[in-house]
Amino acid sequence: MNQHSIRILEFDKVLENCRGFSIFEGEQRGIESFPLFTDGDALEAELRLVRAFRLMIRSRHHGAQGLEFIGDALSMLGKQGTVLELEQLSRISVLLHQYAELLGWMRGMTEEDILDENQSAAVQEYLADWDQPRDVLKIISPYFDANGRFREDEIPELRDVIRSIQKLHGQIQESARRYLSDHKDIWSSDEATQRDGRVVLALKSDHRGKVGGIVHGSSNSGQTIYIEPQELLEKNNALNEERSRYHQEVHKILRRCSDALREYTGLLTVMEQRLLRFNSLQARGRYAASVDGNPAGISRQGVRLIAARHPFLGTRAVPISIEIQGDTRILVVSGPNTGGKTVSMKTLGLLSLMHQSGMEIPAGDASELPLFSDILVDIGDEQSIDAGLSTFSAHLKNLSTVLDGARDDALVLLDELGSGTNPTEGSALSMAVMEHLSDSQVYAMVTTHHDILKAYAYNHPRMENASVQFDAKSLEPTYTIASGIPGESHALDIAQRVGMDSHIVARAREHISREGLSMQQLIEDLRTRQQEMIQAQLELSERRKQADRRDADLGEREKLIKEGELALKEQKLLEHDAYLAQSRKEIERIIYQLTQERRRLRRKNRERSETGAEAEAEAPDLNRDTRAALDGLSRRQREELGRVRDDQQRAYEQRLASSSSASAYGPGDRVRYKGSGKPAEIIEAGKKKHSWVILAGSMRMTVAEKDLELVQRAAGQAGLSESEKVHVEYDKGGGSAAAGGPQIRSGLTLDVRGMRLDEALKEVEQFLDRAAVEGLQFFSVIHGKGTGVLQQGIHQYLGDSPVVKQISFAPPEDGGYGKSYVYLN
Repeated sequence: MNQHSIRILEFDKVLENCRGFSIFEGEQRGIESFPLFTDGDALEAELRLVRAFRLMIRSRHHGAQGLEFIGDALSMLGKQGTVLELEQLSRISVLLHQYAELLGWMRGMTEEDILDENQSAAVQEYLADWDQPRDVLKIISPYFDANGRFREDEIPELRDVIRSIQKLHGQIQESARRYLSDHKDIWSSDEATQRDGRVVLALKSDHRGKVGGIVHGSSNSGQTIYIEPQELLEKNNALNEERSRYHQEVHKILRRCSDALREYTGLLTVMEQRLLRFNSLQARGRYAASVDGNPAGISRQGVRLIAARHPFLGTRAVPISIEIQGDTRILVVSGPNTGGKTVSMKTLGLLSLMHQSGMEIPAGDASELPLFSDILVDIGDEQSIDAGLSTFSAHLKNLSTVLDGARDDALVLLDELGSGTNPTEGSALSMAVMEHLSDSQVYAMVTTHHDILKAYAYNHPRMENASVQFDAKSLEPTYTIASGIPGESHALDIAQRVGMDSHIVARAREHISREGLSMQQLIEDLRTRQQEMIQAQLELSERRKQADRRDADLGEREKLIKEGELALKEQKLLEHDAYLAQSRKEIERIIYQLTQERRRLRRKNRERSETGAEAEAEAPDLNRDTRAALDGLSRRQREELGRVRDDQQRAYEQRLASSSSASAYGPGDRVRYKGSGKPAEIIEAGKKKHSWVILAGSMRMTVAEKDLELVQRAAGQAGLSESEKVHVEYDKGGGSAAAGGPQIRSGLTLDVRGMRLDEALKEVEQFLDRAAVEGLQFFSVIHGKGTGVLQQGIHQYLGDSPVVKQISFAPPEDGGYGKSYVYLN
């Protein structure tokens, strides 16, 4: 990327701000530059990583800081026999420990719920070749801690030497204090001092003969000499010997570590590079958070910056939007000098550099930028006194360099094109430059004050005018860019605002040519039309909203109508259910009457046989009429059941059709599973589409939605009560109530489906006792088919009861093997 552009656009300041977030120490702090991406997939992957690091750091900071480079140590390790210094090994220890901690931090953060699937996958891929440096840490950890401190008090071979040094140092201090206290008047100071690493005493020169020992020099005045008495001499010698032994042991340790680390030189180099890469990602993530950045999309064609802010302006930045769309390649921006044209241009250039460096930019998340092959600028005063060039000459030289480098998909930023020379020649040169840029297929943003360039852009298919807005009343810029219309310079208005003599301003207005007035009038007309178009768009938007509201009202009404139709059909289904229940009861009543009549005939026949009389035959009419009644009820029941199933299917299909996403049922609804007379409650949606988990009694199961029929909506229903776990139905026959239990009637049906065998037998026992007390001779038990455990257990229990005369299964139309008839004595 063009280094001149990086300097002019102040991208180096962005790098400097990023260095403030570095975990490394040093002048560059590990951030010399960022890679400039030209591949879209690679840039998207980089932005994903930067966003992931930003989110992870926001959740919990990694804590790494104060790392120092180890390049000099690695260079020494590369030479056989070299020994690293304590400080170098200390830096390596800090790097290793922080590397291990950062690896643990990153792996831990990917397991938390803070990244989306793509971001988590990106971090895991980034960590694919990271491993804990256990082998290297085993070498250095016994001697250096995580902060790089030398563990001299924990190393056995150094511990005894350090204790001996401390002991000798204490003895020397004690001896010195004793010397100084015995003859205070002969000493120049009451404190011992050091010369050449040895403890000595300051003796007054006129008392030289009173103390024996070695003299280590005198003061500048000659009045004090520094003497080492014999007692101190011996102890100083012993101390120096121990210090020498200490340094020898330390050197052995340093050599041992250096030799062991030498085979890991390549790994240490890779680890430092990985930490520099980590530093780059985390610094960009933290910088993005500081400027409230967003990742810009990668545009295949066109520029779209929405609510962009220059990162150095902070809260003073006014959000601007810049768009170069469709066939347009060159945006010609005009307007007053104080309107922000240059800031807008620099914002586009700087944010483009940041984007292609894998950084989030301070702009709206709908912003999109192409991948520019280069960014070339000519902004500001480029005068060079040393080169002997005028401002205009320097401008032309730089412009020539820009044009030489302008190729496909580069971004060219030219400020005040055509200024600094004769307007006619400047405009002609500027049009030629713009034409060349258009033919080169580059993107360009050009600022100008020349009306002829505005007109040229207006008539060119790949160019578009834009203006920085200016409040004509307050004579203040608004710092917003309006595409489609050129801007006025407002030079005379600004001159009047800053206090220039009003007569001069008025005379200047008289000198404006008719062509200039015509151009200004054209601009005013275009601005007026633009305002009218904006107002028309607002009105159209409001009408669209009203139409949407009407559509929503009609849709709601249609929904209510359909819900009413469904409610009617559901009511019809409930009536069908009541009819079927009544039919079952009628069948049970007829069976009961037939059984009673047969028993009466058998009883009479037994009485006649005892008296020798001829037995009475069963009334054929009764059997025939009874069978006919049963057949008629069974037929009507089957027909009604068929109609119910058809209605259920149609109601279900209409529920699905009424809403493509909403279900016909919901949690809390009371339903009945197809083929079951027992109500159930919907607990939750099943895992499969259009399925529900229902609770029927104590049994929980998943069923298809099409096999359910609605009993009651969830409103006001909290679920099945405990009393509904056993379902009992009665017909309208007579009977009396047994104390402490439900009212027992002829045709009693006991439903124990979904219960365990011991629970079911208790219910059967209670109802059998009550039926015997009431004199009931018949009832039925619904036990279901299932595995047959309930069926066999109940039959065995009833078969052993002395009050049970006979047990038989119900006919197929009344439950078949899932229901048993019980006849009592």
